[in-house]
Amino acid sequence: MSLPLWSYVNQNGDVQLWIGEDVHKKIAPSCTLKLSNEWRFGDDLSKLYFFYLQGLCSIALNPSCEITPGYRQIWHLRDSNWDLTYEPLINVTFAKKKGFGEFQFRNRISYLFRENEPDAWLYRARFRWAGTWKLGSMQLEPYISNEFFFLAHRGFSQDRIAAGIIIPFFSCFRTDLYYMIRLLETNEKWIYQQILGTWLNLHF
Repeated sequence: MSLPLWSYVNQNGDVQLWIGEDVHKKIAPSCTLKLSNEWRFGDDLSKLYFFYLQGLCSIALNPSCEITPGYRQIWHLRDSNWDLTYEPLINVTFAKKKGFGEFQFRNRISYLFRENEPDAWLYRARFRWAGTWKLGSMQLEPYISNEFFFLAHRGFSQDRIAAGIIIPFFSCFRTDLYYMIRLLETNEKWIYQQILGTWLNLHF
């Protein structure tokens, strides 16, 4: 659930609900198939405006490097019409554990086949650090991350800076509380958003 505190894109104080579902199946010691979808409701939860389906195949080359080719199909509601985007992609993720946490660097390159916009290459680079903090019987996971978006023919188009903490309540249920600053370039104008949110994660 995301709450923009000040934004030109969504109305001020808009409450949104994002629902994601994931299924992982290990088919070999170093290979995992991942299927996922995501539903996004806005305008105070009254309207479905975004949906995607995605399939990935993660291949661990070694403990520090993973390659993940995949495909995502997106439906985005714009002016009462659903625009489709077809997005083949590949992730290359590097991870390194130190005594004070884990550093991760994920690179994503995708090609966007879009119905009402020119096709374009998209590059996303995400840096993430996660640590551990023991509180009683719970082991909390504080983290910070920064993700840059570079779109062909437009250049730097988005930046997401986030800080949060993952709280496990049970072995199958945890929550992620976070604060995000988002810079977004749209229609040749830059938009600034502050977002408070939480993910509720159920595993089975």
